[in-house]
Amino acid sequence: MYLNQPGGVTISNCVALALGVSLSISCHLPVHAESAALRPNIVFIMADDLGIGDLGYTNQIARAAANLPAISTPNIDKLASDGVNFTRMYSGAPICSPSRASLLTGFEINHVIKEHTDKFNGFRSGQDDDKTWGQMLQDAGYKTGMWGKWHLGGVNSSGAPNDQGIFDFTQIPTQQGFETAFGSMHGGYRVSRLWENDGNGGLKYTPVAPDPSWPGPGPSYRYSQDVTSDHAVNYIRNHANGADPFAMYVAFEAVHDPLDRLGPGEYEPNNWPDVQERYANMVTGLDRNVGDLIAAIEDPNGDGDKSDSIAANTLVIFTSDNGALWTPHVSGFNTEFFDSNGSYRGQKSNTLEGGIITPFLVRWDGVTTPGAVNSTHVGSFADIFPTFAELAGQDTPFGLDGRSMLPAILGQPDPPRTDAIVWTDKDNFAGLNQASYAIQMGGWKFIHRVLTNTEELYHIEVDPYETTNISSSRIDMVTAFKAVAQKEGVLDEPYFAIGNTSQGQNVFFTQYKYWVPGAGANLFVDPANWSGGTQLNRDTDPDALFWNTGPASNWLAKVDNNLDGTRNTWVGQDATVLGLEVVGSAGGMHLTVNTGITLNAYNGVRIGDRGMVRLVNSTLKTVGDVEVRPGGKLSGSGTITGWQSLLAGIPEFAGQGLLEPTVINSGSVEIFGGYDATTPGLLSIEGDFRQLPSGTLQIDLFNSSGIAGMSYDFLNVQDSAMLAGILAPKLMNGFIPIAGQQFTVLSAGSLLDNGLNLGGPDGIWFSQSVANASDLILTFVNADFDNSNFIDGNDLAIWKANYGTSGPMGDANLDGLVDGQDFLAWQRQFGNSLALLATATAAVVPEPSTSLYCLSLFCSGVAFLRRRRRGC
Repeated sequence: MYLNQPGGVTISNCVALALGVSLSISCHLPVHAESAALRPNIVFIMADDLGIGDLGYTNQIARAAANLPAISTPNIDKLASDGVNFTRMYSGAPICSPSRASLLTGFEINHVIKEHTDKFNGFRSGQDDDKTWGQMLQDAGYKTGMWGKWHLGGVNSSGAPNDQGIFDFTQIPTQQGFETAFGSMHGGYRVSRLWENDGNGGLKYTPVAPDPSWPGPGPSYRYSQDVTSDHAVNYIRNHANGADPFAMYVAFEAVHDPLDRLGPGEYEPNNWPDVQERYANMVTGLDRNVGDLIAAIEDPNGDGDKSDSIAANTLVIFTSDNGALWTPHVSGFNTEFFDSNGSYRGQKSNTLEGGIITPFLVRWDGVTTPGAVNSTHVGSFADIFPTFAELAGQDTPFGLDGRSMLPAILGQPDPPRTDAIVWTDKDNFAGLNQASYAIQMGGWKFIHRVLTNTEELYHIEVDPYETTNISSSRIDMVTAFKAVAQKEGVLDEPYFAIGNTSQGQNVFFTQYKYWVPGAGANLFVDPANWSGGTQLNRDTDPDALFWNTGPASNWLAKVDNNLDGTRNTWVGQDATVLGLEVVGSAGGMHLTVNTGITLNAYNGVRIGDRGMVRLVNSTLKTVGDVEVRPGGKLSGSGTITGWQSLLAGIPEFAGQGLLEPTVINSGSVEIFGGYDATTPGLLSIEGDFRQLPSGTLQIDLFNSSGIAGMSYDFLNVQDSAMLAGILAPKLMNGFIPIAGQQFTVLSAGSLLDNGLNLGGPDGIWFSQSVANASDLILTFVNADFDNSNFIDGNDLAIWKANYGTSGPMGDANLDGLVDGQDFLAWQRQFGNSLALLATATAAVVPEPSTSLYCLSLFCSGVAFLRRRRRGC
């Protein structure tokens, strides 16, 4: 169902649905956990080389008021007034083709294969390799289409005399998630033919109508962008209010050079330099195309009556692929003439703000706040994939760099970003020393320039225009940022190694690797247990580097049992991957990290259905989320931490949670001290803990033995804990606490009980409370209801009156019925004589089978109070 359609889910009633749904909207939780798909139409519009200062609402209206040369963009300005203006959003890269790869895959450019504009390979075509959000939305039942400039491989420049057509079938948009495709694909001009989907998963040429009025330069055909825009408009009109939602990726060519595609237009009387007039008309032409798309959304049948508008069911995003066109690239053009980058330094192909910060407007009528400005959300194009996945109710591939910005779009609380954002640029146009990498984190930004081996450090939150380079006075920060660059894999590219100016090819990009059960030792680090991976985009063939020598820092490692039964793999020595998923598609899949071992997974860990990650006094290290999904389990004892140690001693980074993990439990977290159930366990999370309504946290309570004097399992959370779902205490080895005895089973920097319930077989014996907003305390309840110091018939009568008819306390054995067997369950915990048990049995449960059942348990020597841990 569409959002705000008749019979659909609205924002207002969505919050009033089940608790899990409301949490997914208000608390920024992953789409897999407790969420409902909103499923609006999606129209993503992207300009090419448009500067953030080229638009009326950012700069040009003010310039016109000051009688300075100015460009008119009324349609985009209205989009800004009708939606939300995100002022801290960045492109995927400072140059077009890599930026588009980041946009579609959800990876930052240091993790994708497409780091060069001159490399034809944009994607890999395996089952999971380089999956685009177009493919993800197709899986969700969306109709998908792409219009305009593809520029990600597969197609040469259309219409050129030497055009060779399609040279790689796997790279074209119709094979990468967009069933409809139309446009120039690699950049165009006034051409006689454009590309169009052929209905069979391929592309074909389609003729373009002549335009005899065009005086030149170039042949007299319609401007390709106008033709593309018309096709996109028709798509909206034909699919509005259809049975399925649609998603459009409209990648306009403007304002990329050459700048003579439209002529001076309305700006000719200004007596500006000709190239500036033409540039202004290119921007205004783009604005006109955007206006046509919005008009089709607001009035699909074009009759002037907007009662058929789909604006309340359509998410519209407008942005640009990178910063403004660089000045030396076009003869006579000057970005300062219109102040195209505003006050920002740098432009296209530079990792200064002017090369990567971009206009970013989001409109969704009835959902986004008109005219709102969001200056707190810091993100990049890598965030688009997970955002669309959350909207569609689909899974986000594990290990992506991006995170969903849906809470920010909805105006909900949006937690500060705790990871780093990375950009790389291997291009060095016009000798401007652009080649560099940049990292932004915690309000600061670091740039390393390759050709000069120089460094820049800016406090970007207070110095957004990068006026003051303080790298020489903050060696501690420079050192920390370099260490982060190493962990992010940037320095594994020879080109970006400090002091290395060689033009190395890509050697570090994501490798999709798969572990499946085999006949060998089933060791995690054994290369023989792994398959998958590619060496695409290398001029040489270095097998020994990040490929098939065992787990490596660019591996997205999926561990799966696709056979049967329960399978195991052991991490017996320190190992590193980029991301880790453990799941049992056919049977249980258990990954054990042995004592004293550290398993690193920088971009996160996902534990899926029938998967388990078990720590045996060991360490799991990540900057991303540790997702424990329904049917998955995190168990054992040890430490879950990140790379916050890289920032130790830097006061500006303290207290922000930077480079720390968040454990999100919608499955099961079960703490224990070893391979057996005889000792309590300690699990420390050096970050945040979120337990969702479907999650269970099991805490075992023992006799006097324990770790550091504790006699129960303990969860220690360094930062915040938000708890919902079930807390399941278990009484182990005949342990009977004293009535009123308290157990502090969880401590956190801050703790919020968001609907946590006691459950499991022994949960009914306890009450829970939160002390000092940081400690979760279990209190053993008193079954001696009449305080006679003996459990007798009076207590039975009180039980029958208070619990023996209904309610969770009544159904003690969790069989769905409240009957005499439930009081027997109470007696097993608190009774102190067989005679009393028999009396209770006769009084409450007259059925012989039940009495015999209880007697047989007792006579067989099975202690009533003994609890055994579930199988692991």
